[in-house]
Amino acid sequence: MTEYDTEQSSLEQRISELETATERISTKAVQIDKFVRLVKKYRDFEELTTPMLNDFIEKVVIHEAEGGRTKDRTQQVDIYFNFIGNFVLPLSEDEVEALQSEEALQSEEARRAEEIAERKRKSSKKSTQKRNQKRAEIKAKAEAGDPEAMAEYKAILEKGRQNNRKRSEKMRELRMSDPEYRAKMEEKERLALEREKKRQERATKKKKIALAELKEQLEVLKAKAEAGDQEAQSQLAERKQY
Repeated sequence: MTEYDTEQSSLEQRISELETATERISTKAVQIDKFVRLVKKYRDFEELTTPMLNDFIEKVVIHEAEGGRTKDRTQQVDIYFNFIGNFVLPLSEDEVEALQSEEALQSEEARRAEEIAERKRKSSKKSTQKRNQKRAEIKAKAEAGDPEAMAEYKAILEKGRQNNRKRSEKMRELRMSDPEYRAKMEEKERLALEREKKRQERATKKKKIALAELKEQLEVLKAKAEAGDQEAQSQLAERKQY
């Protein structure tokens, strides 16, 4: 009995689904029939009028343009017809062939670009290896005492330092163009100035304390020297020399 009830429930659900699908198909068929009658109504015309457009078109959706102000700029426009909605015409054989040719051309261009990039990477790697090898040879000769090699190696080192400074300056300019990074660096600089100010204050304070202690020691020595202390007189005399 349970199996029968389950099968009956399943059949009823399937029937409901089929009825819904049939109703949907029937509604769509009615809509298509209305559109066909509309087309037949305006089959023979010499001028496109506003009433005709209103009968045919429900709405027009214009998408945002792509490609910027270039020859490749494109803009999608969707036309929604009454009764049938947005209808997109299938591509013709010529259009399909042109699209395939364009895709093949783009693929070939991408392959060539990758080949060129790979050749450049290999060439750059070889150049770097040759440059490092030559530099090592010059360094070895310079360490051996060759005057010409020493001058050349010195020039290489100076050029390297200049290039490093240029790269550092360029990186700094790029970073400083970022507002967040600039604010971070300004805060770091402010904290560094505060630390330097506190350090100078501490140093000044220590100097004042040292001067005060030295002055106190001199006063004690003077007092002892005036009292006849020969050692104090000797120390005071030595300090006067400096």
